[in-house]
Amino acid sequence: MAKTALTGLVGSHPLGALAAFGLLRVISRSSQFANPRLSWQAEDDWIAVLHDNTWSDEPALRAAIITALLTHQENRPLADFLTWGEDIKVSPDKYAELLRAKADTCTPSSRETVDYLTAFGSETVTARSTPDVKPTAFHMTAGQQAFLKSAREIALSLDPTRPPARGKNSAEVTSETEKAFARALLGPWRYEDRYHSLGWDPAAEALHALSDIAPTAAGPACERASVWLAFEALPLFPTAPVGNRLHTRAFDERSESFSWPIWLPPITVGTLTSLLGLRELVVLNPPMEQLLPRGVVAVYRSACERDANGRGTLRNAVLCAGGGILRGTEA
Repeated sequence: MAKTALTGLVGSHPLGALAAFGLLRVISRSSQFANPRLSWQAEDDWIAVLHDNTWSDEPALRAAIITALLTHQENRPLADFLTWGEDIKVSPDKYAELLRAKADTCTPSSRETVDYLTAFGSETVTARSTPDVKPTAFHMTAGQQAFLKSAREIALSLDPTRPPARGKNSAEVTSETEKAFARALLGPWRYEDRYHSLGWDPAAEALHALSDIAPTAAGPACERASVWLAFEALPLFPTAPVGNRLHTRAFDERSESFSWPIWLPPITVGTLTSLLGLRELVVLNPPMEQLLPRGVVAVYRSACERDANGRGTLRNAVLCAGGGILRGTEA
């Protein structure tokens, strides 16, 4: 059995945590791994650790992770959960028709599209200001930054089979994609990718405050492989109608904050799915006396701030429960 610390995926960072969740989901779908599990390692911060029984040493496991990500990413921009539209905000009738069509082809072993559509929204809940479908709380784009279109652009930029740019060859495309995933997993994040972070990275917005270039002139910047891995986590966060509201797993009832756990025992993606649905995570003061027996040692929370157009961003996380075993903190 081998394990590897993924120093780019920091648990106190909303995008770092989401990317770790997405990584586990992707790896769990790969035939290269027998029993992939995820845990967190306490250092100066929480570092994601991936475990698997197939590999005997860390270098082999890291190489297998990158290979699995590259294989998974081939033609990913053409996935039907990405290509049915530019945005989730469509008429309820159109969304209901899409759900019925995909439900007819859904099986226990082939349900990814339905899982994504369930995470995207529900045809039974509409937005307050428009007759369109109310999207997931993770939908933080607006205007020209259409949610599915933006995600599709990132997916295409990471497809190792994409046509090479002028002066490049296919080997260079694969190498560049491999480096992007390695940088997301191991760091440091450099924010040199000109794509939208989808509102999930507090640092992407904060960068403008430190620049002498106007945000409109500078354009977006992100660590695109991290954003894409976070997008791969969305099926772990289904939505459900609650009264006249759309509830997204791990958000509070008003969709104003996103909460997630940090745990110590290595867990599978199935256990993670259950863990993310715990009500104890989203209450004002998470009860550690109930969470500790489940292996949870900390709960982090990011506020989601939105403007009048619905454009949002996750803010820097706060530790709202536990966390005392981090290096440099009191137990």
